[in-house]
Amino acid sequence: MGVDERDDATGDLGEGTGSGLEDEMVLPTAETVAREDFTRGAGEEEEERRPSSPMASMLVLQQGPGVESGGSAFPAPAQPAAEGGAAGWLVTFADMMTLLMCFFVLLFSFSQVDVVRFRDVARSMAAALGGAPLASFADVEGGQVLAEKAVASRQAQSSEYYAELLRRELRDEVEKNVLAVDAAVGIITIRILQNGSFESGSADLSPQFLPTARKIRDALVGIPGALTVAGHTDDTPIRTARFRSNWELAGARAFSVMYALLEGGVLPDERFVLMGFAHTRPMLQNDSEAHRAQNRRVEIVIDQRDLTEQERPGSVDMLGQGLTDEVAGGHLQVEYR
Repeated sequence: MGVDERDDATGDLGEGTGSGLEDEMVLPTAETVAREDFTRGAGEEEEERRPSSPMASMLVLQQGPGVESGGSAFPAPAQPAAEGGAAGWLVTFADMMTLLMCFFVLLFSFSQVDVVRFRDVARSMAAALGGAPLASFADVEGGQVLAEKAVASRQAQSSEYYAELLRRELRDEVEKNVLAVDAAVGIITIRILQNGSFESGSADLSPQFLPTARKIRDALVGIPGALTVAGHTDDTPIRTARFRSNWELAGARAFSVMYALLEGGVLPDERFVLMGFAHTRPMLQNDSEAHRAQNRRVEIVIDQRDLTEQERPGSVDMLGQGLTDEVAGGHLQVEYR
């Protein structure tokens, strides 16, 4: 084979070889390169997360799948999606209502005082401070405070003081058993008996009793309190041309006494109340003539329960009343200071 023939063969072989390589070679595209870079990066990241020691492997197993190293050992709870919530003013309103409820509960607890425990605590404190329990502490007996008893005692003393004044002013009539003066807590009663004041079955005051009525009127000027004039009879039925029953007789006798007390305008009308009880409130049983005579009466009731402290007598007044004879004899002198 000559040189030209070899060159031709070589040229043909080179052409054939070059054509086959061009057919088999595929150039990489941009998408292929990006996919290879992503795969390579994921492999390197997995290699970095792989534990480097058995202890680290155990820690990863304890954390459980899906928990990255360096995070919490427990998966974070799922957060519910926000759907609006309550308005801001509602929280403030609920807070205020809770505080008000607590406030009223405290007020209620303060109003329920255990008196026995309070008294024991007060006595213990007084004993600890080296003194006796104070007399001003309220001591409850059957629901009544001692302070109320003190007020009742004060009223009784005041009523007895004014009743004694009336007894001295009307001493002659009391001794003759024409009048009687009684005192209770806040109440003074002047009892006018039928003896010498009214004829049987009549409501007209006898002329002999009119001076006594004037003395009662003048004595009542210095005695404070509301005045009730009440008529009473016995249980003997009555029916006359003037009085159809004991009710009319009792009311008419009370009016006659009140009219005598109002004469001269010495006592104001506003102090008086007229009442008639007939036979419904006897002093004694109507079983004898003597008892019936006691039940036939007119009472002047002086109500002093609503007197102010200024209208009640002072300690000096009551002391002077108890020492009247000594003061009158010049042995003692009571003065205000």
